[in-house]
Amino acid sequence: ACVFAGSATACGSSSEHGEWAGVCVLVYVTFNILWNVAVLLSVKHSGALTTFVALKAIFPVSTILFAYMDWPLLGRTPLHWL
Repeated sequence: ACVFAGSATACGSSSEHGEWAGVCVLVYVTFNILWNVAVLLSVKHSGALTTFVALKAIFPVSTILFAYMDWPLLGRTPLHWL
């Protein structure tokens, strides 16, 4: 109900900017579909192995970037060696 209500208090009394919930979901779904199309095009043009290696490299690269860069809205994430 929070996504489709369009009011600031629909997501609960302690939530802020609840009126943007539907827009956030729509943006997420749009980018998710675009990501999946990009992966399919990568498999089509580069092959399955190349796409697999590229997708496996995303996690360590993004971990390092989030640990060492101060992103605007996200901030720096502490790096833990488990």
